[in-house]
Amino acid sequence: DETALEPLHTRLRVGDPPLMPSHCHLTMHRCPLPYDYGTQHSKYIVLQYATGIRFIIHTANPLVGTDDISVQAMWHQDFPLKDSLSPPSSDFEETFCDYVEQMKLPVAEQDLVIKAVRLHDFSSARAFLVPSVPGQHSGSALHKYGHMRLRHLLQQHLDVTSLPRAGTANHSRRGTLSSLFNASASKVKRDEAAGRSGQPQEHGSSTRGGSNPSEGAQQQQQPEGAAASSSSASCALRSEQGHEAVPEGIIVQPTSIGSLTSNWFFNDFGASLSAVKPPPLKVPLHNVKPLQPKPLSPDAAFVVWPSYEGIRSSVGGWRSGGNVHATAANMEKDGKFLFPLLHHFSGEAASRAECMPHMKSFCRFKGQQLAYVIVGSHNLSIAAWGGPPRKGSQGVLMIRSYELSVLMLPLLETAYR
Repeated sequence: DETALEPLHTRLRVGDPPLMPSHCHLTMHRCPLPYDYGTQHSKYIVLQYATGIRFIIHTANPLVGTDDISVQAMWHQDFPLKDSLSPPSSDFEETFCDYVEQMKLPVAEQDLVIKAVRLHDFSSARAFLVPSVPGQHSGSALHKYGHMRLRHLLQQHLDVTSLPRAGTANHSRRGTLSSLFNASASKVKRDEAAGRSGQPQEHGSSTRGGSNPSEGAQQQQQPEGAAASSSSASCALRSEQGHEAVPEGIIVQPTSIGSLTSNWFFNDFGASLSAVKPPPLKVPLHNVKPLQPKPLSPDAAFVVWPSYEGIRSSVGGWRSGGNVHATAANMEKDGKFLFPLLHHFSGEAASRAECMPHMKSFCRFKGQQLAYVIVGSHNLSIAAWGGPPRKGSQGVLMIRSYELSVLMLPLLETAYR
């Protein structure tokens, strides 16, 4: 009952005893939020059965009617109980248990969840977990959360030598992506990007279903196959010599855009999105510093965002704009660097042409192939993915919110099958 839960939520404070309404089996807990603008934004469900456990990581909020007018995404997978052949633990298991501990649940509830999770075998997971938790993370924790966790996973598991090679001739981004996005690839006008004065802003949502690594992640109909990118981490648009230009790059599809800087977007977050496993050295060298990811090239960045007209004419009308958040100040920040990157959202490929998105997704692509797909709660914000606590800070990642997403890679799907 939404109306019954609302007053409980507004009264709940950190340190309050768990609230258990007499009419349902429900415990409410407010996670510690030490910083302004932070929130518990994760969206996931864990269901325990007699023979196993199901993980569902999705993009929808539990609000009646929103899925009918929105495009949502969901990843899910069932895991069996451990047996004598199961490994003692796995990256998936340890990452989730650490995330649960960071939420500071009451001891009894925390033990109950972790005990249930540790009974199961996650060695067949078809995705990696990418969590964010509030705090200033450094040292061994630097690569456990946010975009640094993503960077670490891609550097460990995304083998660029297994991806199709690209040519060397640069081509204009205009025109080459119109068929891919089912919409204009031209720059979105200012009033469409930031929302017209006095009107609700556009909203995003996620695709219902799942991109089939892990029985889920059904996003807009995404072609199967191990995605590709060029051997350069900047992965600009290129074409094979003597062949038609093949679009490639990184798609960022949020439903909320925070206060960003171009430096963070291209050099910090973009470098994580562009990270790949370094090639092995032919001759072993000692005391060699690891290669740093290259910044994301503006020519390779595509921010997919609903348009003013798309919101207005959608099946939900202005109501569909309720979950799209981006102030004019944020969109115009730092010389309006986002404007040339914007592309219209269209749900036509998923038969949701008149629905606006609430999904949050990121992917690296070349033509119709994908190197990876990320689906979950992370939007395009420093609060969600993390950034330096202050200008010039190094070796520290400050995150304000709790988030949980999954990273799907071809190697995991191949291993599963």
